[in-house]
Amino acid sequence: MQCKRFMVCVGIDVGLGSVHAVALDQALQVLAAAELGLSGIGPFCRQQRPDVVAVDAPQAWPPPGTRRLAEVELVRMGIRLFMTPSDPSMRARPFYAWMHTGMEVFRVLERIGYRPFGDRMCLPLSMEVLPHATTRILAGERPGNITKSRWRRMVLEREGVETDKLSNRHLVDACLAALTGIYAIAGRYRALGDQRTGLIVIPS
Repeated sequence: MQCKRFMVCVGIDVGLGSVHAVALDQALQVLAAAELGLSGIGPFCRQQRPDVVAVDAPQAWPPPGTRRLAEVELVRMGIRLFMTPSDPSMRARPFYAWMHTGMEVFRVLERIGYRPFGDRMCLPLSMEVLPHATTRILAGERPGNITKSRWRRMVLEREGVETDKLSNRHLVDACLAALTGIYAIAGRYRALGDQRTGLIVIPS
């Protein structure tokens, strides 16, 4: 008798030219955690076979002179974030290099069969998420006597995730991204924004 496979989500935290990836299954077991170059995303996904890849980065730049509706909605909810600039001169600043990397991650994922989330959960797919938003929604404001990194790890542990394999804050954020994808697989999610400027998925 063949055992039913748990569905899997890979969460990706984007850095400058590299990414941290965590594979999490529906039982909230960390299957793998690694730092990768862009060329390592395909092999990692082929090995882990995720149903969803959740990326902590924007999928594309907004049209000139506009703001992303999803980001505006998050700010209205009291959730701070780095806004994705529409001005080409702003995009060229060194600070936004991680966004360029994130957009390349989405292009890599699409080439290997993970199309960006639209308005339906048609697996396999990729989606944009925000670990900070996930933490706030699941656990509220961070207490003042706890560091951000420790608080995020504690939120994962409260959800039932063992964090021993998460050796740094980037892997913690990647795991929060993966957890958001697990919520989405279970149908417990909201998609903020619109198709024109990109959707951001959060737990509901």
